[in-house]
Amino acid sequence: MGTIAQYVPKDPQPLNQSGFSYVSDNGEINATFTKDDSGNNVVQFSNVSTGAMVSWYPQEIKYTDDNGLDDIIYSADNTSDLFVVRQFHARYDRHFPDVEEYWRVEAGQLKHFVTLTGDQRDPAPYLTNPKLAVGGIITFDQSFSIRTMGMTMVGDFTTGAGIDIVDGNGNPIFTLPAIEAWDQSGNKTIGSYVVTDMGPGQIYVAMAVDNAWISQDSIVYPVVIDPTTIVSGNFDISAAGGRKIVQLSNGWIVVAIRDVGSAILRVYVSKDNGNTWSLLTTPSVNPVSWAIASNGNSVYLIACSGQYGIQVFAFDATTVPSSISTAKYPNQNESSQSWAGCSIAVDGNGYIWVAWSDINPTFPQCYNIRAAKSTDGGNTWQWWDVTNLGTSGDDSKYPSLAIGTDNTPVIAYSAMRGNPFVYCAYLNGSAWTHDITIQQTANTAPAPCLVCDKNNIFHCFYSAQQNINQSLYGVWHTQSQGPNAWPSTPNNWDPIVTHSSSYGSGWLDPTASYDPSKNQLYVFYESQDGNFGGSVGSQGAWTALSGLPRTSNSNADPNALWSQFSMNSADAIRYIYNDSTSIQYSYVSLNSPPNAPTLNPVSNFDAMTAKNLTWQFSDPNSNDSQSAYQLQVVDVSSGSTVVDSGKVTSSSQSYALAANTLSNGKQYQWRVTTWDSSGAQGPWSNYSTFNTAAAPSVSFTSPLAGSSDNTSSVVAKWSYSDPGNNAQASYDLQLLDANNNVLWESGTVNDSTGNIREMTVQYTLANDTNYQLKIVSTNTKGITSAPATTSFSTSFTPPAPAAMTATPDSASGRISFAIFNPAPTGSQPAVSGNDIYRRTSDSTDWTRVAEAIPSNSSWTDYSVASGQSYDYKVTTYGTNGTQVDSQVITTSISLSGIWLHDPADPTTLTRFKLRENNRTSKTDYGQTLMHFEGRELPVADMDDQVDQQIQVTIDCLKTNGDLDSLRALIARKSVLLYRDGKGRKVYGVVSEVPETEQDWGTQVQLTVNAVDYQEAV
Repeated sequence: MGTIAQYVPKDPQPLNQSGFSYVSDNGEINATFTKDDSGNNVVQFSNVSTGAMVSWYPQEIKYTDDNGLDDIIYSADNTSDLFVVRQFHARYDRHFPDVEEYWRVEAGQLKHFVTLTGDQRDPAPYLTNPKLAVGGIITFDQSFSIRTMGMTMVGDFTTGAGIDIVDGNGNPIFTLPAIEAWDQSGNKTIGSYVVTDMGPGQIYVAMAVDNAWISQDSIVYPVVIDPTTIVSGNFDISAAGGRKIVQLSNGWIVVAIRDVGSAILRVYVSKDNGNTWSLLTTPSVNPVSWAIASNGNSVYLIACSGQYGIQVFAFDATTVPSSISTAKYPNQNESSQSWAGCSIAVDGNGYIWVAWSDINPTFPQCYNIRAAKSTDGGNTWQWWDVTNLGTSGDDSKYPSLAIGTDNTPVIAYSAMRGNPFVYCAYLNGSAWTHDITIQQTANTAPAPCLVCDKNNIFHCFYSAQQNINQSLYGVWHTQSQGPNAWPSTPNNWDPIVTHSSSYGSGWLDPTASYDPSKNQLYVFYESQDGNFGGSVGSQGAWTALSGLPRTSNSNADPNALWSQFSMNSADAIRYIYNDSTSIQYSYVSLNSPPNAPTLNPVSNFDAMTAKNLTWQFSDPNSNDSQSAYQLQVVDVSSGSTVVDSGKVTSSSQSYALAANTLSNGKQYQWRVTTWDSSGAQGPWSNYSTFNTAAAPSVSFTSPLAGSSDNTSSVVAKWSYSDPGNNAQASYDLQLLDANNNVLWESGTVNDSTGNIREMTVQYTLANDTNYQLKIVSTNTKGITSAPATTSFSTSFTPPAPAAMTATPDSASGRISFAIFNPAPTGSQPAVSGNDIYRRTSDSTDWTRVAEAIPSNSSWTDYSVASGQSYDYKVTTYGTNGTQVDSQVITTSISLSGIWLHDPADPTTLTRFKLRENNRTSKTDYGQTLMHFEGRELPVADMDDQVDQQIQVTIDCLKTNGDLDSLRALIARKSVLLYRDGKGRKVYGVVSEVPETEQDWGTQVQLTVNAVDYQEAV
C-alpha cells in the first residue's frame, strides 16, 4: 500500500470583521459571511486562484417527500444579524427553535453544520416517507453545470451521492460530498440532496435526512447534519470503465491521474511493487476523460479534451522524458467539445483499441460511441462510428473496452433509448454490432466495467436501480453466455451488493479484476457512507472482501488493474482509490501458483532395480502445500514419453519407478509439475537427466560372515565385478552395530586406479561385540552396486589397566604423575605404551596431553591453572592392538605470584613476584562500525574475533636473577604460558618489556596478548 499523489491544502485563516462582513482568506480559499445588495444573508465561498465562487442563501426548515410535497416548519429568515461565534466559526441567528446552523472554515473546505437540539413537530400526514430538510439556494457561474455520480444533471433530481459543480471543460470546481448525519450515541445515516433547477447558475438544494431515522427512540440529541463544500484542488481518477492503472512486463506499476486544480494529467510510477511512487511523465493535455493500457514496457494513454479532441500518447516507460507533447489522433476530424468517457486496451497481437463517447458534428443531437484501432503502435488508425444515434436524448456514454481471448473487441456502455439500458457492441468482421442488451434498468449509473475471463466469457459490472423491483439499488453483474452472447432475458440480475435506500446512497462505480488461477472475479465499489467495499466470486456466488481500507471520501472512485493480455502479476489484485486529498494504492493478496519444483539429483542406476525420483515443492505462499503432481520420463534417443503418471492427488514429493520400467543402456530425462492446496498448477520443472546400465557387484572376502576378530581393529577386503567391464570408480564403506546403527563411514572414496579392494576401518572395536560391514561400489558409468554386507564379532584380551598416582606441587607450579603397568598374566598382551588424558572436573571432554609414555614411568603437567580441579586417566595400549583405560583420579594445585614458561621447554618455568593490586585484564570483541547516509547512528558488524590481554606489574629484585630470567623468556620469541594465583591461564606472546629501575631492583610492566594454542597432542 502507498500514497501515489497527495494534495495538502493550506491551513485556514481566522475570520476577521470587514465592515458588516466576516472574511477568512488564506490565499487559496476565501469564505465571506455577509449580506447581498438586497440585504439577504449569504455565504460566499471561492477559489482564490481561479476566482470561481459559489454562494449559499439560507432558506426554510421543512419536511419533504419523494413526491415533491413539502410541509414548511420554519420559513426563511434572511434579516437576522450575522455574528462570529469563534475564530473559525460563524452562524446566522435564525430564530428557529431547536435548530442551529453553523459554518466552520477548514483547510480546503467550508464545513456546514445543522444541529437539531430537540424534536421537531410531526410531519403532515399527506407526506409519504417524509424527510427533514434544511433548504438553501446555491448560485454559481452560469457556464458551470451540475454533475452527480458522473452524470451531468439537467432539471430536478434527488441523489444520495455527492454533487460536483464543474466548469465548461468538465473539471470539478466545487464538490458537495454526500450528506452525513449522526447523533451523540454514534448512530449514523446518509442523507440526500433534493435539487430543484432554478435556471442557469442557480439551484435550490434541500439537505434531507429520513425522518424515520431522526424519530427513532435510540436517537440521542443533538443530531448533526453535515453537508460540506470542498474546493476541488485534489486529484481525479473517476470513470472505472476506463482503466487508470497498468502493470508493465518489468513489474513497474503505472497510474494516470488528473490534477483537478491545474487540470493537468500526471503519470506516476512505482518500481517497488507499489511501496513508493514518483512522477514518471506529464503529457501535454488537459483531459475531460482519459484511460491507459500497456504492452510490455510500453504505455498507451487516450485523452479526450475540448482543445485537442481525441489523442493517444504512446511511450516506453523506461525511457520516457519528464514531459511528452507528441500525440496521435485516432480521428483527426474530431472536434467535439463534450465527452462522456473513453477506454483503451491492447489485444494479443499488440494492436491498440480505443473507444470514446462524444457529441460530434455528424450526430450533434446526442452522445455516440466511436472506436478506433492501430496496428503500428498508434501511428495510424482505422476508426468507426459504433453507434449512430440522431435523436436528442438517445445517448450512448461511458464505454468500457475489453478484448476477448480471440482478440475480439467488446464495448459495454450506458445508454438511454427512452429507458435506461446497459448495452454492448462488438466488432463483427468489419462492422460493429451494437445495442446488444446486457440489462434494462429503472435508473442506470454511468461507467459500466467490462472484463473477459480465460474462457472468453465477458463480465459486465454496473450500479443501477433494478427495474423489476424498483426498491432495490446496488452493484450488479451480468455475464455473457459465450463470446458476445448475452442472456436472452435481459433482466438476468446477479446481485453483488444491494440496498433499499434512495438511489445513489449505496454502492457505486464498480471496477473489476480477474484471478485466472481460480477463475474468480474481484469487484470494488465505493459507498457514500465512507466505506470502501469489495467482493470476490462468480455468477451467483459473491463473498464480501474484508480488510479493505477506510476512506475519508465518499467519492472513492476505485479503479482496478486488469487487461486480458497484461494481467495482474499472480500475487495480487491491484487497485487505486481516491482518499479525499490523495490517491492511494492498495492490493488484495492472491494465492499464487506454485513455482516450478526443484528436482533432486538422480544418480545413474540399473533399470532392473526400483528407483525413487524425488523433488521439492516450492510456492510463493510460504504456508501453501502440494496437493497433486504429475511426472513424466522421456527416452532421449526416441523422444517418446515412456512414463506419465497423470495428475496424482498426493502431497508426496516422491515417485517410485518400479523395477524393469525402463531399459538399461539408455539416457532418460524427467520432469514434474505440481498443484497447490487451492488447485492452482505451477509450471513444469526443467528436465533432469540420468543413465541406466547394468550394475556392478561386490562381496566381502574378509572378514567372512560369522568370523571372530581378536583385535580392536578390522581391515575390510572385498571383490568387485562388472557386467560391462567398467572399472570401480569409487566406494563407500560403513561399520554398523548389530542394530544397523552406523558407527563409522568412509564417505565416498574415489578410486583413480580402479584396483582398491581393502580399507582399514578407523574405529576402535569393543570386546565381545557383534558388528557389520556394508559396502557399495560405483563404476565409471556412475552406476552403483547393490550393497554387500558381512557380519563378525570380536573376542580379544586387553592389557591390564594402569595404576596412576598424582603428586601436586604448588611451590613448583606442577603436578607429577607416576604410572604403574602390571606385568601381563594369562592371555594379556604386553604393553606398547600409555597415553594420558586430562579434563577439568566440570567438563565431559577429554584432551590427550601426553602420548607414547613407556611402561612404569612418570610424567609432569606444567600447564594447570591455580585452584582448578582436574581429572586424569591413562589409556594403556597392548601389542595386540587393544587398549584399556585406568581409573580416573582428581587433583589440583594452588599458586601464588606470576608463573611463566615456554610450554615446549618446562625447564624455563619461573615464578615472579607480583606487585599487589597491579593486575588487569581486558577482552575486545571484534566489530566494525559502519556509517550510512540517512542514519544518525552507526551500524555494528560483529565478527568471531576476540582479543584478550593481561597486564601485570612484576617486581624483580637485584639479588634473585628474576629480571634475567624474564628477559631470557621474552628473547625466545615463542608462545609463553601465563598463570597466576587468581586462576588465570593464558597462552600468549609478549612483544615488549617496559622496565623501571628502582633502588631495590627493577619494576616491569608486563603485557601478555592471548593467542590460539592447542594443548592436545
